This record gives sequence, structure tokens and C-alpha cells, in this order.
Amino acid sequence: MNVEVLISTMNLREQKELIKKSNTKSSVIINQTENITLEDITEGKHRLYSYQEKGLSRSRNKAIKNSRADICAISDDDIRYEDNYEEIIKEGYRKYPDADVIAFYLDNVDKNINRPRRKEGKINFLKSMQIKSSQITFKRKSIVEKSIKFKERFGAGSELYMGEENIFLADCLKAGLKIYYIPITIATTQENNSSWFRGYNEYNFNVRGAAYYEMSKNLYPLLILQFAIRKTNLYADVVKPLDAIKYMFKGANQYRKSLKKRIYFMGDFCSNTGPAIVNKNYYPYMQEDAYVCKTNSKVIRPLHFIFNIFRSDVLLISCLSKFHIKAAKLTKKLNKKVVYLMHGYNKVEYYLNEVPEDKRILRNVEEEMISISDKIICVSEKFCEYMKNERKDIANKFEFVNNGIEILEKPIKKREDNEKTYTIISTGGGKKNKNNLTVCKAISKIKDFEIKYIVIGELSTEGEKIKKYNFVEYYENLSHEEVLNKMYEADLYIQNSYFETFGLAIIEAIETGCKILITENIGALSIIDNIEENMLINKNEDVEEICNKIKKMINCRKNYKYINDIQQYTWEAESKRLKNKLLESEE
Repeated sequence: MNVEVLISTMNLREQKELIKKSNTKSSVIINQTENITLEDITEGKHRLYSYQEKGLSRSRNKAIKNSRADICAISDDDIRYEDNYEEIIKEGYRKYPDADVIAFYLDNVDKNINRPRRKEGKINFLKSMQIKSSQITFKRKSIVEKSIKFKERFGAGSELYMGEENIFLADCLKAGLKIYYIPITIATTQENNSSWFRGYNEYNFNVRGAAYYEMSKNLYPLLILQFAIRKTNLYADVVKPLDAIKYMFKGANQYRKSLKKRIYFMGDFCSNTGPAIVNKNYYPYMQEDAYVCKTNSKVIRPLHFIFNIFRSDVLLISCLSKFHIKAAKLTKKLNKKVVYLMHGYNKVEYYLNEVPEDKRILRNVEEEMISISDKIICVSEKFCEYMKNERKDIANKFEFVNNGIEILEKPIKKREDNEKTYTIISTGGGKKNKNNLTVCKAISKIKDFEIKYIVIGELSTEGEKIKKYNFVEYYENLSHEEVLNKMYEADLYIQNSYFETFGLAIIEAIETGCKILITENIGALSIIDNIEENMLINKNEDVEEICNKIKKMINCRKNYKYINDIQQYTWEAESKRLKNKLLESEE
């Protein structure tokens, strides 16, 4: 169990001074600044990341994303930790193994400021409102798996300058996470006055009302009234209680009106298919702007759609089904826009995979979706160019947003001369389009090196033939995490497809440290900057060519940087591009 302190700061000049001041043993420092003067430090126990942006919640989210720890502790640049803070935190999670979040005691350098030590135990909704951000620690896995983020409209540096930690804890409770409080000091705040608090005025109450609404859309009136009553002595000299209540309801109302989600995002969020993986990666960055139904229930999905499509401007469909066609038709009748996120082209893929005519069940659905949609967003620039050429009659409908990248911990893979086994991996199983059988034939010709070939995917037409090769390790069903683990084991990823609209697995292979050998008709090439001739398969049925290029890759000791600026293709960056495309279609 390792602990990292997530420190938010602005315009940092000296990292070592901040580390000394905070007394931390391991940290992620997020430096928000107008001019980046410090170089990011991404290795070691203290890692620094600088961003040209503002907003405390945005900073917290960046820290969570960049953390590698089991346990994270929220902090600011005015917090100094106790010498034994790590052991206190670890002991807390050993004592309460079911805890997802534990708040500890935060002391103040000014001993005249009273911070009551409350009773140890589980925290409910009302008690969570008494917790300050720098008291919070959490299991990173619990937060990430539930897609919980700090709301970026709240917090210092944002339009709504407070309440972000209380909303965060409320979201944790709503997601079913368990929160505990332990009254043991882990740190001391060094500042006496808040950097954002300017007294109790109308705007202060407006913001409180908005925060209460975000915490609970059902209970916010009670939250407003309880604050007005409990804290009367704090503000009564400046604002009358009835006015305070009026201002908070006004703030909640204004915030509620600003919350209209303009997008309805419809697709598969439950399975482990390529489109579902894309949808699940987009979700954390789309959820604040889009209505999403993440269940496959045949009862809940239609009800969720009907209730929310009236409040949306754009329907984004990211999966093909007859239900989605019906949803698209209703949306058009409501005079709203329909956008289709196109992951594949069944007309071509059915042919390449030799799918029998009676099994081509989505062919007509696909044609109808293409016809109904006002805009079709392809998952790569290369695929978009293909579709414009293929469907010249509606070429103006096609645009692209490249699939995003999940930035993984990438090991540097250096093969030692005495290593006997070279591991190759391919996905797509026995599908004819993936052409992994030809790769098997090429590998079988290599006699001077021991090769293990991992093939992942359904058997389809060629799976049984592939499994007969004694060097093949075949997996029909693996979770996404298990696929990544297999990629970490491999030296070379081969994608020998006839047709690939993107090829997310190629990017994941690059991210897990594999070298790549791919055909030229793959959409992922749209974001790969550095590709050499020996990495490309010119004729994907040419056994000799593939054999020779595998040999070259076996003997290659060079480490490649395939993508120059990986940050511009993250899921967060691509989700912004996608939202812009969707809302352009609404105008």
C-alpha cells in the first residue's frame, strides 16, 4: 500500500522548496501557470506536471489522473504533513479495510482557530459537509472505477469558487463508496485566511445554493435551510437570514438552468467490444454534457431515452441496433440532430470476414443509420477519407475525430541477447479480415529463433487453423485489462488486417512498450508520426515479406517513439473535439 500526496499550486518557482515545506515523502504536484518555466518531472517519488490553465478542481483531477498510488491524499501548497503521516494513513485503511475514503484531522498553525475533533466512524451525507479538502484521502482505484471527478465548475479559480470537496464526497456516497473519519492529525494548514473567501455577500450565498443543488437535486432545499439556521450567527450581522435563503435559492435556480445537457450519448457501455471500450473511455469526459444510459435493460433504456431526448439538442449514436434506428427516427421527428459515431463499415467487413448473407443482420441497419444521420463522425482521419471516397454521394456528411489514447505506464523493453523466446501478439482472433493465419504461416518459416505467438479473439473462420500451430497461445475471451497484461509480455504487435477503421489495440500495444508491424490501410496511422518501411506490411498475404520483416524486428534493438505529442490525442482531448463536432451540428 503506497501513499501519494496530491498537491495543487500556482506559478511554482522552486519544486524542492515546496517539497521541503510540505514535508511529503511522495507527491504529485500540479502547477497551474500562465507561462511554463519548470520542466515536468515524471519519475521518482516527487513528480511535477505544469499546465497552462486555472481552477482548483481541474488541478485535483489532473493529480488523480497522474497518480500511481494506492492511496491519495488531497493537499494544497499551504499544508505541512506530520512526520509519520504515511503510517497514520496506512493504519487507517488497515483498521477500516472496507473504506474507500478516509478523512483525518487537519490542524491549524493558529491554535486560536478551533477545529473540533469529531467522533471516529462512518461518515454520512450531512457529516461529509463538515470535511475540508485537505482532510481527504482515498483509494485511487475506487475513485477511478466509479468515474468520480471533482466538478470543474466549482472550486477556487472557477466561476463557482467553493464547495468542490463536499460535492466530491457526496458523489462518492451516491456511488456507494464508504467514507470514514479518524480524528488523528495528519497535517497542519499554514494559512489563516482563505484565498477565496471575501465575506458573506449575495454572491457567496448564490454559490452555496449552486453547490447544494449539485450535491443533491432532491435535498438541496433542506440543505439551504439547515445552513441558514445553523450558521445564522456567522452572517446575520451582514445579511438577513431570509435574504440569505433567498440568495441561495436564486443561486441553485441559476445553476439548475445552466445544467441543460445538450447531448444524448447512446451506445454500448457494458460489453468489451471495440465500440464499448471507446464509449467507456469517452464517458468520464462527456458525462457533464451528455445524458448516458449505461444499462442494457430493455425496460430502462427506452424510458431513459424518451425522458431525456426532449431535453437534448443532439443525439449521438455510437453503436448499431434496431432500437438505435427507432431512437434516431424519433429524434428527427422532434426536429433534433442525429450524429453517428462510425466505428466500422459492415458492408466491407462482412465481405472480408466471409460472413454468410443470412448472418449479415446489421447491413440494412447500417445503411439506414447512414441515411438518417445528419453527420457521420469517423473514428480516424484515414477512415474518413475512405468513406468520402466510398460514398461520394454523401461525402459532405463525413467528418472525423480520431480515437483517443489512454496513457499507460510504458516500460522500456530491451531484449537481452541471451533471451531465447521472442513474443508476438495479435488481436482479432480468427476473423478473416485480421489475417492472423498468414502471420502463423510466416512465423512457421522462422527456424533460428524461438517464437511464441499470442492470438486473442473469437475463433470465427480461421481460429481453429491458427490454434493448430504449436507456437500459438490462443485466448478467445479476455477482459480489456487481461489483454493489456498480455501486451506487456509481448515484444512485437502485428496487425495484418485488410481493413481497419482505427485499430485501438495498435495504440495500446505501443503504450505497453511493443514494437509494431502493421498494414498500410489502418486508421491508427492517422496519429502515428514516426513509421518506417520495415514496420509496414505492403502485401498482407505475402508470407515471405511478413517473415522477413518479423526477422528484422527480432534483430532490432532500437526503441521507437511512434507518437511525438501523445497528450494531444488523449481521451480528454479527443472528447473536447467530439463535443465541438456535436454542438456544431446543432447550430
